[in-house]
Amino acid sequence: MVVADWSWQLLARCRGEDPELFFHRDTERGAQRRMRERKAQEICSSCEVLRECRRHSLQLKERFGVWGGLTEDQRYRALGLQRDRRGHGWSPAGSEGDQQRLR
Repeated sequence: MVVADWSWQLLARCRGEDPELFFHRDTERGAQRRMRERKAQEICSSCEVLRECRRHSLQLKERFGVWGGLTEDQRYRALGLQRDRRGHGWSPAGSEGDQQRLR
């Protein structure tokens, strides 16, 4: 069930922040990407709607960006999925324990 009430987003700490902090450019890799993700996660860590945001991203299987303090890779693992080689698709992986741990 996807929540139709999006009002929690009005309270998000990321409002007013540069979206590029939460979403990577196509050319971003390695240390540069990890550093950007850590900065985004730092903002998320003090957000009063972190749980709602995280739940939203997992329910909708958000493919891109940092949501609820989770990077793309963390969400894939939490959902028991993995990316295809090009990073475009989803396929089963991991364990159910991984899925429960981050909710």
